[in-house]
Order: sequence, then C-alpha cells, then structure tokens
Amino acid sequence: MKERIKSIDSLRGIAILAVILIHTTTRTLEASGFDLPAFSFTLFLNQISRFAVPLFFVISGLVLEFSHKEESYWSFIKRRFSKIFVPYIIWSLFYY
Repeated sequence: MKERIKSIDSLRGIAILAVILIHTTTRTLEASGFDLPAFSFTLFLNQISRFAVPLFFVISGLVLEFSHKEESYWSFIKRRFSKIFVPYIIWSLFYY
C-alpha cells in the first residue's frame, strides 16, 4: 500500500466539513424566511465554505500526478476508464 500524505488527508477532511456546512446552511437559509440576523450569518457560513468543491478537484489532480507511473497516455486512460466509467454505467442502470 502506498504511503499516505497526511497534509492532503487533512485538506480532504477540511473540504468534507465544508461540504457538510454548505448543505446544512442551505437548508437553514431556506427555512430562515430571510430573517436578517440569522440569514446574514448563515449566508456568510455558506459562502465561505464554497472553496470545498474546487479543493476536491485540486486534490484529485495532485494525487493523480503523485500516483502517475511511467506509463503511456493511453494505458493511463484505459486504466482510469475501467475504474470510473464501468461503475458509472452499472450505477446508471440501477438508478434510471
């Protein structure tokens, strides 16, 4: 098993908490009825948490780069395709 990079795991944890905050504050914003003090603070929390999704993309790219082996482009695409697309198709068959 490859050694994990603790700082990347920490960033993932922060991003996970921020995504949870986005989802919980969105529901609170809907229920607040635009009550100004509650609405303003909740909106502030919601907006400062918006870094989470782009952070997941950056972390994914970084981890892919670190895990990159000396392999050709097409072998990399084939390997990633089987890990991503096949489960996607299977899930789509059940979901739809």
